[in-house]
Amino acid sequence: ALRGRRRWVQTYEPFKLDEAQPEELPLRQGGVYLIIGGLGGIGLAVAEHLARSVEARLVLVGRSGLPARSQWEEILQTQGSETGVGRRIQQIQVIESLGAQVLPIAADVTDEVQMQAIIDMTQATFGALNGVIHAAALPPSGLIQLKTPAQAATVLAPKVQGTLVLARILDKHKLDFLLFFSSMSSGTGGGPGQVDYCAANAFVDAFAHQHSNDYGMTIAIDWGEWLWDAWADGLEGFPPEVRRYFIDKRRDYGISFEEGMEAMTRILARRLTHVVVATQDFPRMVAGSKSFSIDAIIGAVTTLRKMQSTAYPRPALSTPYAAPETELEEEIVRIWGELLGIEQIGVHDNFFELGGHSLIGSQLIARLRQSFQVNLSLELIFESATVAELAAAIELALI
Repeated sequence: ALRGRRRWVQTYEPFKLDEAQPEELPLRQGGVYLIIGGLGGIGLAVAEHLARSVEARLVLVGRSGLPARSQWEEILQTQGSETGVGRRIQQIQVIESLGAQVLPIAADVTDEVQMQAIIDMTQATFGALNGVIHAAALPPSGLIQLKTPAQAATVLAPKVQGTLVLARILDKHKLDFLLFFSSMSSGTGGGPGQVDYCAANAFVDAFAHQHSNDYGMTIAIDWGEWLWDAWADGLEGFPPEVRRYFIDKRRDYGISFEEGMEAMTRILARRLTHVVVATQDFPRMVAGSKSFSIDAIIGAVTTLRKMQSTAYPRPALSTPYAAPETELEEEIVRIWGELLGIEQIGVHDNFFELGGHSLIGSQLIARLRQSFQVNLSLELIFESATVAELAAAIELALI
């Protein structure tokens, strides 16, 4: 259990990790460490931890890299250090002030030529490589029904192709460890639309088991949510109440950088191949994940709206208001109003112009199926985006 709120660090059965003794850690004073995804928030937190603990020499790899050092002061003066590139530059300066040496590089972990060049550059700059941390990932988005193979492949690439690339180029290097930052989504299935992200992390976990004694030692840590959020943009398509649900959940249960680094240190010291770091009882989370879905969240939001009687007035739209004329249209308008939280919806109003999206669309289809006892596909929302068009499509299906 970590200090602070009730927390669990566990493999297949809960257990308590003892405090790690410094001599047990596979971290070298002045050691050379390569961090893939090292220019992201979590990667920079790991870099700062290694700087504080062993004054490491660090190679930080990110997809976009950073501008030349000669431009850093100008960027900090013009853009500040609160967000974006300025924030990353300021964090690297802090890391270097702690005694670390930092080499930031732009590269794609799935490109073997680029990654081999980075290994060669690391050795030429700092000497032998001691450890590698793979913390790169891409955020998943979209419903399974609408996700294309290309979209899924993009999410899979950093963890699957990237892992295989690292396996090949590190094969002849004598490392102390190869550490993967995985996700507990491999065990829980992840949140809505995370089927590809779940699969990617499951691959990483399996790789760690297969190669547990290779590369010095290979470890996969399945992290829960962090307090720091790199993927806030992924909530843009959700209604406000759903966004608030995820934001509150991260605030209440997210892992702080201090807690995460403490857990990572203990896991490295114990040479554990595969560990879940969770802020709640993990078996209970796995059990609860079986009933967790965007439909359940939106359903709860809809119930809350009814209890609070919250309905917003009709917004300014490109179509004039037209009242429903049939019982079928009236029922569809009623369902739209409950899901979207809007009063006075017209039969020619566009679902997406009213703020609807594919996630609410999935709930809408479920409600329409229940109301009219007819089989409808999610694609129907895109083909028939108005109440009138939906009513015609449902009538046709009923006939």
